Formats: sequence, C-alpha cells, structure tokens
Amino acid sequence: MNDNEFSVRINQLIDELGHNKKSFAQAIDVSQPVITHLCNGRNNPSLEILQKIIISYPNINPEWLITGNGDTFKKDSNIKALEKKMLVLEDIDKLIVAGNQSLHKAIQLIRDLKSTPQSV
Repeated sequence: MNDNEFSVRINQLIDELGHNKKSFAQAIDVSQPVITHLCNGRNNPSLEILQKIIISYPNINPEWLITGNGDTFKKDSNIKALEKKMLVLEDIDKLIVAGNQSLHKAIQLIRDLKSTPQSV
C-alpha cells in the first residue's frame, strides 16, 4: 500500500464523515497523532487501525479503504447514513427546543425577581 494513496483516502474519509483528525481519532479510539501520521503519509495503517475504522464505520467499503478500489461506502450505506443524520438532527432539534424552554423559564424567573419588592 502506497503511503501517499492511503493518506489521500484517510483524509477523504475523515472529511466525508464530517470529522476532523481529533474527532475521528476519538471515534475509532486511537490517539490523534496516529491519525495525523496516517493523514500526512508518515505511517502505513496497521491491521488494528484498519479494523477499528471498519468496526466503527461498518458502512465503509473495506476494499476501498485498503486498496482504493470501489466506492468509499457500501451501496446501501448512503441511505442508512442519511437516516442516521436525520435522527441526529431530530435529537439536536429536541435539545434546542428544551434549551429554549429552559431559557424562557430563566428569563421569566429573572423578570419575577425584578418585579418582586425588595425588603430592607
């Protein structure tokens, strides 16, 4: 495996997954320098690293990851990835709504405190 070819693929993969080097390293449970060395072509991936990527992201085409042949993702994974993103967006929306409700409650409490006569 040519270092440069793999470094191009790993950088592409990190980008397509919406990660940066640090978050990708955390996602596959390795240190950030390991990913940095792979991304800049300093090191080849070990079997353990390849396994961690494939286990963490089962929608990745292992043949593409190792050889560069084929598509980045398995055929049906695009739909699954979109469904997963939709679920994440729905969760984010729920958190925003809950946060807004909490914020409104806090504002109301502040207003109540301001309108309450102060005793000396």
